[in-house]
Amino acid sequence: MLILTSTQPAYSSSPTSIHSCVMQFTPQQLAGGGKYGFKTKIGNWSEEKSLEEIMLQDFLRRKSKGDLLSLKERKRDLFVLSTVPHTFSVDGILKFGDTVMLGNKDTTAFLSNNIFDKTQVTSETYSVSAAPSGSASGSGPTARSTLVITKWPKYSYPDDVLRYGQPFVLACNPSLRIDATTGLLRPPLYLASRIVTTNRFAKMSNHQEVTMEGGKLHYDYTWVAQKVASRSYQPAGSPVLADDEIVLTHNATRAPLAANREFPMTTDFGSEYEVACNQYLARGKSLTMIKEAEGICTPDVRQRAELPQNRWFFRTADLPEDANDTRSFTSMTPEGVLKQIKTAILSRGVHGVRSIGRLFRIIDDRGNGILDKEEFRYGLQDFGISLLDEEFSTVMDAFDQNGDGVISFNEFLSAIADPPNDYRRSLISRAYANLDVNGDGKVTLADVRQIYDASSHPDVLAKKKTELEVLADFMSLWDTQNKDGIVTKSEFQQYYADISAGIDDDEYFANMIGAAWKL
Repeated sequence: MLILTSTQPAYSSSPTSIHSCVMQFTPQQLAGGGKYGFKTKIGNWSEEKSLEEIMLQDFLRRKSKGDLLSLKERKRDLFVLSTVPHTFSVDGILKFGDTVMLGNKDTTAFLSNNIFDKTQVTSETYSVSAAPSGSASGSGPTARSTLVITKWPKYSYPDDVLRYGQPFVLACNPSLRIDATTGLLRPPLYLASRIVTTNRFAKMSNHQEVTMEGGKLHYDYTWVAQKVASRSYQPAGSPVLADDEIVLTHNATRAPLAANREFPMTTDFGSEYEVACNQYLARGKSLTMIKEAEGICTPDVRQRAELPQNRWFFRTADLPEDANDTRSFTSMTPEGVLKQIKTAILSRGVHGVRSIGRLFRIIDDRGNGILDKEEFRYGLQDFGISLLDEEFSTVMDAFDQNGDGVISFNEFLSAIADPPNDYRRSLISRAYANLDVNGDGKVTLADVRQIYDASSHPDVLAKKKTELEVLADFMSLWDTQNKDGIVTKSEFQQYYADISAGIDDDEYFANMIGAAWKL
């Protein structure tokens, strides 16, 4: 820093002014850098100050959005490590629909998923690992360490009991599938495996990869429970019990599920073990020899036993109260998705339904009231409504019942906009009668502009828009059926039917339309 102690100007050539200055230099200057005039802020102070301000603003922005790494980790941990209810079984028999933990004998760890770690960029495929007992994920039933025993829809089951030899699927805990934006329950992820390919192998061992996958149920998601080294001798059909030592065989590849302490891996939740499909058999020993060494007498069974890496068990709750479930889920039904879409449309104001209808008509360059799948999705996105693939498919399936890939947007809008009741329809008819003085059904836009009063419009009262802005919006939303400058009674009724969809209270609607048309 340069400190000027002289009262004379710094630029003076007077010797006294030079000798009366006390000079201090920056490290850059001492190393041979350039000198600075008295008006220059020495060093990079100005740039550093600007950079600090930019960094502070970026920090505050990311903090407000919850994008700070520490905040993200905290939200993630609260989300997936929260304790969830799991099934209590009085008789120990496992049933379809039970929520269980899946433990491994070799690692004393519990199978867990990580929905924040995608293994395939183009699909909903997430990593799986085994969380050691005593860790945050393995110490109890959490959202990431519990699974739901689910039926394979293509198999005919005699009852709801899980039995040896039956195919079944293991779904993730539903807590992991609540969409943060809509609150709807997305379709589950399933424990899956596929034959080894160049990009589908376990990263630590190069064995057959195991993941959690989304999408329609696939044969690669099915498993079979079998007793240890007894597939040739155990009669199929007996119930699977909690804490039974079992081998879980992947149906499509016939490879058993495994976890191995020799393959530790670092995850977002600490040190865990890799889960893959690979068979581990006792070398040169039969099941009989192993059990005799443990002091157990058995009949002469010559099949070699799977090692602890392949041995698993289902863990249920110790106490009935651990199964109490107070959670509430809203399934991703067409009604549920449409409700969310309607809420988003109406949040744009009372003209919301009208505005998106106008947008659809602009996209409909064929003029037949039909949009294909891509056009319909684009229209929603352009209006600010982004749907997940599952949500969009749910809506399309509801309106495209013949499967031809197109949708009638008028039918869609009718489902979004509830029709006005009789009281509101009578008010709409009276308002049009005030406009159509001679009763010929030919009200011009000029007539509408002259009579319409925007002062009582909801957006004006809420101070969201001025009267002129509301009038401009109002006039832009007409001529939807025939662009002839004439507002027919059906057009007028359709307009206020759309407006009615965004107003819950009859009295409020009556006041609004009465003030607008001087009823």
